[in-house]
Amino acid sequence: MREEAGQTMPSRIRYFDIAKGIAMLCVVLGHSILITNAFTPVGTGQLTILNVCFTFHMPLFFILSGYFMKVPGKFSWEKESRELLATYAITATATIVVNTILAFILRTGTKATFAGWAAAAFYGAGDLATNYLWPVPYRIGAIWFLLALFWAHLFVYWISRRKHPLLWVVLFFLVGYFSAKIFWLPLSIQSGMTATVFLYFGIDARRHRLLDAFRQRPYLWILTAAIWIIFIWKFTGFSMAMNNYGVYPILDLFGSLCACLCIMGIAMLCDKWLDMISRGLALIGRHTLAILCVHLFEDNLIPWAVVLPWLSAITHEHMTGLVLFVVRFAIDCLLVWGLYHVPKVNEVFFPILRKRQLKV
Repeated sequence: MREEAGQTMPSRIRYFDIAKGIAMLCVVLGHSILITNAFTPVGTGQLTILNVCFTFHMPLFFILSGYFMKVPGKFSWEKESRELLATYAITATATIVVNTILAFILRTGTKATFAGWAAAAFYGAGDLATNYLWPVPYRIGAIWFLLALFWAHLFVYWISRRKHPLLWVVLFFLVGYFSAKIFWLPLSIQSGMTATVFLYFGIDARRHRLLDAFRQRPYLWILTAAIWIIFIWKFTGFSMAMNNYGVYPILDLFGSLCACLCIMGIAMLCDKWLDMISRGLALIGRHTLAILCVHLFEDNLIPWAVVLPWLSAITHEHMTGLVLFVVRFAIDCLLVWGLYHVPKVNEVFFPILRKRQLKV
């Protein structure tokens, strides 16, 4: 995991942003189909789309984060806290405050709502589980990723200075995976432990120029695509949020890595042949942090259970999940636009603004 002599970090390349854009769209799409299926069972086609989304969307973010890590190096508490913990804290606080205000207006239990969402924010779990250390009424949702990425960065920087780093990565994964079956710790620590595998893969992919090897050997794309298809066919659940790696964890891990490589290949093709689509996807990819946070905000704020029956009544039964995705993403874009225009706060969610300020 050490930098080779003369090795430099890659400059911004559009197909990385395109890949992140695809993954971000699939986060919103997957959540939309998931919540639709909970209230109005969707068809096989949408369930297949859901499975496809979950095979790669979160792993890809971790892999690309690892791809651009500078290791071995020193963990920057200031930078990591600003970019990950501060965004988590602001988003979680906004969720607590707005839900508490709504509870006060609707008279649905102001103190209980505040206490419940505060507990969810502290626990920082992506979903509810039966093995929490203490009862928590809500799950904080998608921003578990920010906490897990913080821990994963910390662990990987520590691992990068040890002998036999791969063995340490495997050890972290195993401890995180098996301990999560017994008890679920606050702040998504165990998700961060298992995520070290994906960060390490990203680091090694850059060091060994894996994407160049795939370009030179096209048959590798066919092989990875075949493994991804098998993963989808044998899909039994995959959620990094709660360390759920299905019935076949090894297949799921390997299949997810292959899925992410295939998405990178799709992103490269888009970058080469579909310029207009690539521009839109790259724009989304450059602002995934803000989109993820506002998506969490609307997910925890808007009563989709109330909206879904009405939406289902005016759409085709098998299209409700896809229509909900379009509605939610439009709302997320409006929220991102508003967030971009909030002074000071926007620098936390849009790091490019902070960089511009430092250059002035």
